[in-house]
Amino acid sequence: MPSPPIRIANAFVVAYGVDAALSLFALASDSFAESLLVISVSRVAGALAWLGALLCVPLLAVCARLPMAPLLGLCASVLWLASGGAPLALSYDLERELPIALAVVQLGLSAASLLWIRYLNRGQGWLLTDATRPGPKYALAHSLRYVATMLFLMAPLSAAYVVLSLATWLEVGTARYVQVNLSGIQLADRRYSQGASEVRLVGMMHLGEDATYRALTESFVREDTIVLEEGVSDEGDVLAGGISYERLAESLGLQTQQPIGSYLFTEGDEGEEVEWPVLRNADVDANVFAAETVGYLLLAAGVWDAEDPLAAFVELYRYLIAHPKVSEQFLYDVIEVRNRHLLAEIETALPQYKHVIVPWGALHLPEIERELIESGFVFEDETRRQVIAWSTLAAALF
Repeated sequence: MPSPPIRIANAFVVAYGVDAALSLFALASDSFAESLLVISVSRVAGALAWLGALLCVPLLAVCARLPMAPLLGLCASVLWLASGGAPLALSYDLERELPIALAVVQLGLSAASLLWIRYLNRGQGWLLTDATRPGPKYALAHSLRYVATMLFLMAPLSAAYVVLSLATWLEVGTARYVQVNLSGIQLADRRYSQGASEVRLVGMMHLGEDATYRALTESFVREDTIVLEEGVSDEGDVLAGGISYERLAESLGLQTQQPIGSYLFTEGDEGEEVEWPVLRNADVDANVFAAETVGYLLLAAGVWDAEDPLAAFVELYRYLIAHPKVSEQFLYDVIEVRNRHLLAEIETALPQYKHVIVPWGALHLPEIERELIESGFVFEDETRRQVIAWSTLAAALF
């Protein structure tokens, strides 16, 4: 009878493989996926895989007979798979292709671990035994190697993966209107046409390099052009002065995005505004927001402008925990309501102007883009501009 650590590790390996196989078969066959038995077994296998990973991480530190490489690799892959398998989300459709790709990878990792174990068993058996790695059950040298591996390999890899995962989901959530690369953060400027009409969807952020925004705005100066600006008005002062990013921008060595009109001055003409483009605010007033959204925005404003951002963030987090439906209402008001209003403004502007430019926050633009394509607009080209350089952040922070 194998020792308890060996039995736990074997249960983890088997559950991991069963979860991979059932997930792949269920995704490949709709009728198979609808089987109650398959769903139940898959969920149990997935839960056991999670539990096995949680148990194997500390067991690997103390049990010298457990092979570190295959088991630690499977443990790490559980977290990787659960977080969406970045950066695969950039290459596959989220609804169908990505789950299949992740299931294939998981099945491949399961097969590789079994082959590794069989190799360690010298071709005798597919699961671990106490003879797989002969020697003492506990060894100080093994524990030290494990600690060193966790500190100097897994910890840096985990930190790098957190950054990669955040960057991946930022790109996915904005349909790559925001793109993160080794030099910094870039924003997309995409041009669509239908007959003689042209619409430019320009990704924007609240923070960035002033020179980039000025160079971008220069490209707006064109005859027969309107710029539909973003910017929630607040005639009733429900937001008590609005949200300021000045403190955050200063700490990062960046500048806050200014109103488009502030960039549109002809040099040497004593601040005289250029004739084109026409500027029109295409946003809503804050009075259309639900009370829950207003409360959230006021707390968020406190985070960005707080003397102690961490304490302010904790307060915001507690508010969200106490009011679980606020996030849903917030996204509806801040994204969907404003997008509908913007689409109406675009529809109004198209008969009046040949060129319609929409420089809005990148989270808004995927839906606007889909609506344009559905209405017959055709993608023409894309320009990318770096709005934040890592070197700028490094200089400010360090």
